[in-house]
Amino acid sequence: GLDKTTTTTITTTTTTTTTTTTTTTTTTTTTTTTTTTTTTTTTTTTTTTTTTTTTTTTTTTNTNKPS
Repeated sequence: GLDKTTTTTITTTTTTTTTTTTTTTTTTTTTTTTTTTTTTTTTTTTTTTTTTTTTTTTTTTNTNKPS
């Protein structure tokens, strides 16, 4: 008899996005004989990372039919 072959392909895509925010605050104080000055500086950095993973699985099944 004829053989029957079945092929199944499954593709999975996963996307992960990660956002990181870093805030740095620096305070500087300067004193002279007459005045004191304080300066504050704030820096914010945002980083976004995107990762995409694709997985493909192929399964082939062969069914033998008797003659």
